[in-house]
Amino acid sequence: MATAALAPRVKKPAGLKVLSALIGLAALWLLAQTLLHHVGGLPGVFSLLAVLVMGLLAFGLWKLHNGSRVFLFFLFVCDVIGCLLALFLYALRTSHYRLAVALVIQMAISATLVWFLQSAAVKRAFAGRNPWPTTVKMLVLTVFTVLLAFPFYWMVIATFKQNIDLYGMDNNPFIFNLPPTLDNLRLLFNQTRFLTWLANTAIVGGIVVAITLLLAVPAAYALARLTGRWGERLGIGIFLTYLVPPTLLFIPLSRVVATLGLQDTIWSLVLVYPSITVPFSIWLLMGFFKSIPRELEDAAMVDGLTRFGAFI
Repeated sequence: MATAALAPRVKKPAGLKVLSALIGLAALWLLAQTLLHHVGGLPGVFSLLAVLVMGLLAFGLWKLHNGSRVFLFFLFVCDVIGCLLALFLYALRTSHYRLAVALVIQMAISATLVWFLQSAAVKRAFAGRNPWPTTVKMLVLTVFTVLLAFPFYWMVIATFKQNIDLYGMDNNPFIFNLPPTLDNLRLLFNQTRFLTWLANTAIVGGIVVAITLLLAVPAAYALARLTGRWGERLGIGIFLTYLVPPTLLFIPLSRVVATLGLQDTIWSLVLVYPSITVPFSIWLLMGFFKSIPRELEDAAMVDGLTRFGAFI
């Protein structure tokens, strides 16, 4: 306690106080605008979320929480990168010089704040911690997250967009320029056989999984446990069967399907798919069973279980 009382108090830079106060004032202004204009729906939710984030950032900077500083640093770095992309990929290419000037000014402000948040005075206030390592990790994670999430985002946008909004060349394709619509979903469910196709897929998938497990699990267990040195060789042979191109199997399998009278039925798929899934599943499950210690099964059989009981 005496040592803590005698420790020098960290001096908070004046610029950090000003930045924290500005972010807090911006949060209050956005909250007032949202309430005065009765903004509702998703825009209102996003506005309130932005107010909450800005308030937490302002409070964190005032209390010298390094997490708030790193997150704010990350936001400013993202803003600089976004301004550069917009400047060279859109504003200059389309001769929007007024927008280009605004982007340059915004980029200069963000770059100045990036420099300030890693300046010597601010580093001393945050015990000398450097925001760059964490920021680089966050940037890499953000890039991969955006790339992976974009197809799902575009799927949702295209599902609820009006056709005029989707095909209009002057509209921004990534947002709703016109109110969302359910016409596409009505067309999909009411005027197509989508539900039938979905049910067929579920039926075929469920039956094929059941057949695959019924055949592959005992086979993999027997090859991994009961066949000695021949088990691995048989497993390799089964895996080589999986490597046979399906196009080579098409003609003989189509002949089998025709002989059984299963053309144009989902049962033909139930018959054909296990020829591909069973060998691959046996190969995978052999590795799984080999990873389980044999002593567990021996202990189970010593306790009175049969081989089948130990297997279960």
